Amino acid sequence: MVHSGEMNAAAGIKRIALAAYAAAILGAAAWGGFNVVFSVALGGAFALGNLAALDRLLARVASPDINPVAAGAAVTVSFYARLGLMAAALIACLKAGWIHIPALLLGLSLTFAAVALWLLFSGSARGAALEMETRI
Repeated sequence: MVHSGEMNAAAGIKRIALAAYAAAILGAAAWGGFNVVFSVALGGAFALGNLAALDRLLARVASPDINPVAAGAAVTVSFYARLGLMAAALIACLKAGWIHIPALLLGLSLTFAAVALWLLFSGSARGAALEMETRI
């Protein structure tokens, strides 16, 4: 069962990430060509798609009704399937000449920045630190 705090975390991170990607794509459109905009958008699609898939998968496998071996297998298969799809798409786009590597890396990295910003401004990091401090 997913707790409401976890749902708020996922929703908050997604909102920050979407805002960051919108700003990055607008910036890329203003200063870069098609390859830059496409690469930022592709990196963002990969990162947000993985975040959404991971969110759904963890909600399913965290159920007490699921066998731990089946949960582990589902996580492993999901990981390799997503990795294979992303690799195939990336190879096709690289062969087509559509990829600008620094812009792709920016697109892939913005979700991590969104997680860090959410932790910084949501107070969750403070709560986790206080919880750890009380355990010590």
